[in-house]
Amino acid sequence: MQSMTELEKTVTLGRGVVLAILMVIGSGLLGLPGLVADSGTAQEVVFGWLLIILAAMPLIQICAGLGKKFPCSGGLFHYAREAVGEWGEYAVTALVCGSFILGEPAVALIGGEYLQHLFKLSDFGVHLLAFLLITVMTLITVAGVRLVSFFNYAAVAILLFLIAALTFYNFNFFTSGLGFSVQALFEGASDLAGFSAGAPDPYNVWKISALLFWAFLGWENMSFGLGELQNPEKNVKRVFWLSFGLTIFIYLMLAVTSIGADAAGIPLPGASGLVELVKFTPPGNLLIWLMAVVVVANVPCWNFASSRLIYASGKENVLPAYLGKLSERG
Repeated sequence: MQSMTELEKTVTLGRGVVLAILMVIGSGLLGLPGLVADSGTAQEVVFGWLLIILAAMPLIQICAGLGKKFPCSGGLFHYAREAVGEWGEYAVTALVCGSFILGEPAVALIGGEYLQHLFKLSDFGVHLLAFLLITVMTLITVAGVRLVSFFNYAAVAILLFLIAALTFYNFNFFTSGLGFSVQALFEGASDLAGFSAGAPDPYNVWKISALLFWAFLGWENMSFGLGELQNPEKNVKRVFWLSFGLTIFIYLMLAVTSIGADAAGIPLPGASGLVELVKFTPPGNLLIWLMAVVVVANVPCWNFASSRLIYASGKENVLPAYLGKLSERG
């Protein structure tokens, strides 16, 4: 009877890290370099990245600590109830379900913008591609956990190849961006301390950090999958901190390359700005396809999280009780 009402612990440490990475990385990785480039100077972008990385560390520690204390499918649902009482369950269910309803179409639209560069389509074509991407994401989710797991591992391998290719073929941008970033940190700190007119604008740095926070949304969704994590006493903190370290590495490799390109006068405008970097990379069109795969992989991970939230909410009668029951396949 227990196996019919509770999810099985099928998530290993490796799969947990892969899930966490793909819950965070997706449209944030591919869309943000162009968006932040429009929001301030390259020096302000460097400070924005530094500020948001430092600000995210307490978030990771809190998620890891709460996850270890409450390793169940409810995740944030249970945390809110413990903190503020029963109304917290309803608030989390409404807010998180609402974020999925808005967030998944937004991710699909960014994927459609990338593919638009292959087919030279109109805005209507972008919307059609986004609809097709949502359909593919849904079919992958419905096919079951094994296909989702295989697709996730493949997507992380593709993601690492994508970053390696963009960095290798744009190594001049990477090296110049790295040098500029280090110089910007020292000079900016000195200018701020001396109230110099050339110091980074604190408002722009804050605005860039607020925009970059989109890149760090996702670890809270991992809380909904902790009920299936094997050996949670040891693996919860490992999942959060390993995924955080790998995600920061991936983000910074691309951020530094983007800063170098921007400093060299290469425009990276809009949510699909990375296409400009792809033009300098020999297998350019292939990389755009790979970017779309990473975007597609992002959403089944969100579906994984949202389904567990709905399941937990159904068990607690916040949502209709039949949503808290498992199918024959578990």
